[in-house]
Amino acid sequence: MAEKEFDLKFAAMLTGDKAAFTDVYNEIKKPVFTVICRVVSDRDKAEDVMQDLFLRLLRHGVSSPVQNPRAYIFKMAHNMALDEVKKKESDELSDEMSDGTDIAEVSCARLDIESALSQLPLNEREAVSLHLTAGLKFREIAKMKRVPLGTVLSRYNSAIKKLRRML
Repeated sequence: MAEKEFDLKFAAMLTGDKAAFTDVYNEIKKPVFTVICRVVSDRDKAEDVMQDLFLRLLRHGVSSPVQNPRAYIFKMAHNMALDEVKKKESDELSDEMSDGTDIAEVSCARLDIESALSQLPLNEREAVSLHLTAGLKFREIAKMKRVPLGTVLSRYNSAIKKLRRML
């Protein structure tokens, strides 16, 4: 779907048009899910976050005009995924404190792309996911993350180098 058409469908969706919602959802569900999944590193949690994201859009809309709906959805997905990671870390910390289990002992690494991505620092993993999976331009990522373009490029290049070494 072309950007203009997507923008029009997004605007119609916000006015309650269910067919437009379906079109927007079908257009963007796979890359949004992938971005969320890479942040939370758990398919089930990613599905929950994605469902919450689209329900929130459908029920509450947006509070101010959106210039780039696609980037807005990815930013929203990213923020909700980060909230889920923070919640998970908090839960794991309380579990660790209650049963004495070390989180590092519980997790084991596999040598595939997803596990290699999960080993990257969050900011590098986000740069790779938002660029490769979501298809966002580096400038859009920089604007979304409120960091200089050079920082995004540096994070992306650093992540790619690390992934090459790991794989």
